[in-house]
Amino acid sequence: MVTVLVEQLSSVSDDLAGLEPWRSTGAEVRELVTSVQRARTCLDAAMSRLSGAADDMGLPTDDGATSITTWLANLTGMSRARLPGWPGWHGCPPITPRPPGPHGPRVGCRPTRPA
Repeated sequence: MVTVLVEQLSSVSDDLAGLEPWRSTGAEVRELVTSVQRARTCLDAAMSRLSGAADDMGLPTDDGATSITTWLANLTGMSRARLPGWPGWHGCPPITPRPPGPHGPRVGCRPTRPA
């Protein structure tokens, strides 16, 4: 599963690198904006879960980092201001899989709603 996810993320990154929105219609831009934001929300939630798992596994210590924030910054090249747990990081809500539609499971996720 991990290999498939890594390949899919690489493919999406490659596809987005070639995006030329000025060649799109207004409707296409609207659709892309909402789809990209939904994907960002899901990716932020995944990064948060991965960060927690890495910290629980002791990966930062194993790799010589003094904290999960330092470990993530070193591993990803992200600035600390964008990392989970750092002041100014806004986080994201937990996510749940979307309910199946008439043609099977839907791709993507959505924030859980408070009860």
